[in-house]
Amino acid sequence: MIFLLINLTFFEKHTTGIAYLPYKPPVFFNNNKTSMKKIFFAALMILSALYSRSQSDSVYVDLGINSIRLINLGLGAQNVNPDVWNPYLLTVDIHYRRLGLRAGIGHTSHGKTELPVDANGMSKTESDTLRTDLRFGLNWEIALASKWTFKVGADYYTANAENTFISKYVNEADETIETNRKKIYKESGFSPFLYVQYHITPRVSLGTELLWRFGTYTAEDGEVSSIKPEGGDAVVTDITRKYEGTKRGIMAPTALFLNFRF
Repeated sequence: MIFLLINLTFFEKHTTGIAYLPYKPPVFFNNNKTSMKKIFFAALMILSALYSRSQSDSVYVDLGINSIRLINLGLGAQNVNPDVWNPYLLTVDIHYRRLGLRAGIGHTSHGKTELPVDANGMSKTESDTLRTDLRFGLNWEIALASKWTFKVGADYYTANAENTFISKYVNEADETIETNRKKIYKESGFSPFLYVQYHITPRVSLGTELLWRFGTYTAEDGEVSSIKPEGGDAVVTDITRKYEGTKRGIMAPTALFLNFRF
């Protein structure tokens, strides 16, 4: 059927009569492969641009670092109170439109050895401190201005700390006295928050947050002491104390997060 249509002749009417003109295919029947490739790649680029724009408008990831914690690490200030100063060093916030899923982690470790001198009775003391803070939460974004964004939500958080102290010295009776003390602290709870973000550029921003904390904790304080006379057997004393309780409080905006958006 197609061949019949192509081979048909068309009539063109003139003043002197009727002329028979052979049929010429329209331009859109041209099978130029180069033109088709150009059209295909142009369409592909347009679709990719539209897709990328829709993705950037609806989905983003903010990676943040707490500059105050980072400075404290650089200065060696490992014993910053985590109940006063925001304990999270690294954060991530994944958003789809206005709904976000966020997480944060903070970790500190500190070791110290006190050498025996006359001032401490020639005793040697070793101490190690470890603490890890984690949080996972949901938030809702509220954009009040082009440069300012507010996020409200709530986190589930945990905190685990362990302190170890070991001391050893020899008294005047030549008895070696060694004390091992270990403190274990665990806390978990629920924390509503208000996060404020200022956008320096579309990809870089500063942020801080106000936290309300409602949690419970358990603590264990164990001490093992031994007194060993010269040439005799050691006498060991083991004492363990356990505690539990609740914590309620507000943590002021003591963090300054530098965020990078992807």
